[in-house]
Amino acid sequence: MASDDHAVRLCEIYTQSLFELAESAALVDTVEQELLQFKELCDNEPLFYTFLTSPYFTYQDKQAFVHRVLDPVHGPLTRGFLDTVLHHNRAFYLFQMIERFESLCDAYGSRCQVRVTVANDMTRVQEQAMYQSLTEAIGAQVKMTVEVDPSILGGTVIRYADKLVDNSIGGRLRDVTQHLIRQ
Repeated sequence: MASDDHAVRLCEIYTQSLFELAESAALVDTVEQELLQFKELCDNEPLFYTFLTSPYFTYQDKQAFVHRVLDPVHGPLTRGFLDTVLHHNRAFYLFQMIERFESLCDAYGSRCQVRVTVANDMTRVQEQAMYQSLTEAIGAQVKMTVEVDPSILGGTVIRYADKLVDNSIGGRLRDVTQHLIRQ
């Protein structure tokens, strides 16, 4: 397996090339959605991803299978990218490449990835209100991901860019405990 620096550089080369092709064809959003659908397929069907990364199957076997699965729903640019990745035995890096492509799309579309952690599931109305508040506060288009973590006890933890806003009960308890320990 490649070193971490090599893997990062490899992902950067592949995704930057794909992004430039998608941008020149005015297909950035389309390719992003197709890659996210592909990742979801791999997440939902782990054996599919295992097949793609397995050294025991030929490129031709993998290509034929991927084309049978993706031809009806993915465009030629995304299929060509996946073919190239498979042909060069880089399927192991697909998730990193998709994540990097999504980051490029976020920068291109002035979007901000925001991860909100809450103690309990939010209703659709609560999610919409949170989305609206974050969009106004940040001043950019927000791509919000909501995670449920009962260990925060209540409140919210918001992560975006290099910022962390911990307004959770668990976070406040830690702060108070640390303050008491220091005194």
